[in-house]
Amino acid sequence: MTWEPFLIFFVLGLFHGINPGMGWLLATALGIQRKSRTALAFSVVALIIGHALAIAFAIFGIGWLKLYIPINIIQYVTIALLFSLGSYLLWRHWHPQWMNLNMGYTGVALWSFLIATAHGAGLMLIPFLLGDEFEGVGVGVLLLAMHVLGYSLATTTASFFLYETLQLTTLKSSWINFDLIWAISLLLTGTIFLIFLI
Repeated sequence: MTWEPFLIFFVLGLFHGINPGMGWLLATALGIQRKSRTALAFSVVALIIGHALAIAFAIFGIGWLKLYIPINIIQYVTIALLFSLGSYLLWRHWHPQWMNLNMGYTGVALWSFLIATAHGAGLMLIPFLLGDEFEGVGVGVLLLAMHVLGYSLATTTASFFLYETLQLTTLKSSWINFDLIWAISLLLTGTIFLIFLI
């Protein structure tokens, strides 16, 4: 196996982590509300745990499905899901309504797992997991580790940087529509995957 898949998973981890919808904005808000870097740090750790569980579910879930379902079926179902979720997120932005700043760290981890799953973070990785070279628990663990490393670096950097310097008020005047970027990314992933299959 070459090193490129591990780099791809690391870069996708950075991409997931820099998206405020994947959690660093929540962690920063909790840190600011509680006036505590410790609360911020624990929130970031909880986010990382939740995201890691969602990605592990995708990686090892696909490994299990490949034992029972033909690859071509998984491929086209994945493409359909990428297009469906990407289109839905373009049309409507969804976030859990129960999320609030009074939640504990277990709640933050659960929120992170749910939001990563609902927004298709693991789904975006599936096209890279369908080759025969991705068999085995060891490879899955390494891919998961690279992805979580990228996510952790981006989430930690963004949340602490905002906490220490910009604070949340800056986001009111300058904001990037990451939800739009995320939806387009899902659609683009599905398109590229489909092109390679045709």
